Amino acid sequence: MPDVVMNIILKKVGVQSVQVLRKVCRDLRNFIEEHKPESYIDQATLSIDLDSVHLGFPFNSIVVKYKKHEKGCRVICQKTYNTTEKILDNSDFLETALNDFKVIMKNQKNGVGFFNICFKLFSQDDIGDQELISTGFREKLEKSLQSWDHPVPVRRVIIGTVNQTEVMSILRYLDPKLLEDFEMSASRYVDSIPMEFDKILGTDHWKNLKTLKMSGLIVSVQLKHFFHLTTCSVFRKSLSGDELTELRNAFQGSTSLKSMEVTYQFLDKSGICNQLGQPTVTQDFLGTRIETWEVGVSPNTLRFTLVPKEKSYAFIIRKIPIQKTMPTRR
Repeated sequence: MPDVVMNIILKKVGVQSVQVLRKVCRDLRNFIEEHKPESYIDQATLSIDLDSVHLGFPFNSIVVKYKKHEKGCRVICQKTYNTTEKILDNSDFLETALNDFKVIMKNQKNGVGFFNICFKLFSQDDIGDQELISTGFREKLEKSLQSWDHPVPVRRVIIGTVNQTEVMSILRYLDPKLLEDFEMSASRYVDSIPMEFDKILGTDHWKNLKTLKMSGLIVSVQLKHFFHLTTCSVFRKSLSGDELTELRNAFQGSTSLKSMEVTYQFLDKSGICNQLGQPTVTQDFLGTRIETWEVGVSPNTLRFTLVPKEKSYAFIIRKIPIQKTMPTRR
């Protein structure tokens, strides 16, 4: 078959069929490797556990599970109306999953709209050795990503993690020119935990980032590092008067920052009132007490909202344009 015709076919059949064709015969596989038909993937999920990996893509709602097996790797492919499985002798489940992920993603030129990776790796029997457990998995992941011939094209990434090292094992291999939205959450501890952030701040990805959302991970770096973002949500220990002043000045001087939610474990409400005055008190539909302050700074109003949570307080700052009053005609 002429190359032109085959390329048209590969472009029409889609990512899933191309991966099937790779395994039909050596000639087809070599052709696909040489011509690299472009992938069009908008979502991808990679969830890593102690003895299994879940790899998910949106086409036909496919989820592939790679499980540790006494003979090697057990592969389970779940489609909407069908499930198949097979045993790959003498194969490591994580290496097999990462290789398939690479094969599917390596011809993706446009940024994947949504990439979710979660380091679960939780064992009730080894709670004290979580760092040791994650090291081996992280090293295999980095080895796989290092073998790619281009950065992973992602626009939005969500990472379930507990430390900066795991984040960096992914972040350094993403395309910094494409990444815009970054979300991190604690993946294997119940209570919120401190997290180092210095290496993340030094990356080009951070400089180009537009939105950030963090939950369950407490950061202590200066707030000024977040002021280049458009929207931001972070977790901190306590709110001081100096930090509140810094927040006000940042919103007044920034042209990019639109909203910021800072969750605090502790705060001094009297200190807030000393700076912002007495709040307007309302209740939401659940009866939760909500306190609001508004500070007018032309051409915007800064709205500060305090919402109590179960073990913390969410302090939300939004920049709201002041509505200009039209002159009355006589």
